[in-house]
Amino acid sequence: MTYAMARGTLAAAMMGLLLVACTKDPVSPQAPVWTPCNLGLGSLYVQCLAVDPHDDNTLYAGTFGGLFRSTNGGRRWEPCGQGITSSDISAVAVSPHRPGVMLCGTWGKGVFLSEDGGQTWSARSNGIRNPRINAVAFDLHDTSRIYAATTDAMFLSDDGGCTWSPCFPYGNVRSVAVHPQIAQVLYVGVEYHGVLRSDDGGITWQAKNSGLHRTEGSYDAPWHIVFDPADPAVIYAPTGVVDLHKSEDGGETWKLMSEGLDWRRVRQVAIDRGNRLRLYAATDRGATQSNDGGQTWTTMSDGLTHSNVRAMVATAPAIYAGTYGGGVFRYATNR
Repeated sequence: MTYAMARGTLAAAMMGLLLVACTKDPVSPQAPVWTPCNLGLGSLYVQCLAVDPHDDNTLYAGTFGGLFRSTNGGRRWEPCGQGITSSDISAVAVSPHRPGVMLCGTWGKGVFLSEDGGQTWSARSNGIRNPRINAVAFDLHDTSRIYAATTDAMFLSDDGGCTWSPCFPYGNVRSVAVHPQIAQVLYVGVEYHGVLRSDDGGITWQAKNSGLHRTEGSYDAPWHIVFDPADPAVIYAPTGVVDLHKSEDGGETWKLMSEGLDWRRVRQVAIDRGNRLRLYAATDRGATQSNDGGQTWTTMSDGLTHSNVRAMVATAPAIYAGTYGGGVFRYATNR
């Protein structure tokens, strides 16, 4: 073969490859995965997460080794529990009314309050019978009222936690949720008693268990109660026993949303900020996602190296999962 013929053959081959390349579909971006974000996190045993409602980049992680804060979307954490006399942090909440005001619940030392974004804390448990706290919450309509769910009852304070009184006087209260639009309406999840609602700020209560699963004759109690941000009549309630329950009538009736969950124990649910029908669930076997309001679920655990997910929160740019043993993981949604 002459030199000219060889050059012609090579040129033709290169042109053929170029044409093939041009006819192929563009390469799709790599599918997102969970990435660990634990720099500075002093304990990888995460029990609760919270997002500052005034700043999506500020997160709090309650762990078995204390409370930690990130001000840059989880890239770096720092301890922020000065004054909290327990390292076992079971609940944390940030005030929607006053920036910097926070509540922290501990397992054995009661409730603590911060007014400087978590830098310093003071004990606020006067009147709480049992110092084992399952959940804490700010009232969305009354700036002075706060709630603490304990293993013995639920308590309310009308003076910022200086004094407390029982408003649900018995039982292991696992969760508390304040209606986002209607003042005085509260929901609680109580072990063996299921879901109860108060329409008068906790003075009286009515059971709302129609359709809720029962175990050995007793109603399962939600670990988490979440309102749809666009329609608060839609409520999600994972019980940690048989997947997830959903109500579309304010809790009057419930139905089990289990297709694809495969009997995972769901602990918490987060709703995507940009799509109210997209849900994320923290389970004992990783993370799952629904794109149809909980009707069906698919596993989304790529990169999630620890399957025991205890907490899940949503921000505009990302979803965060708190695991028991692997710390915090981040899943980008602003792609």
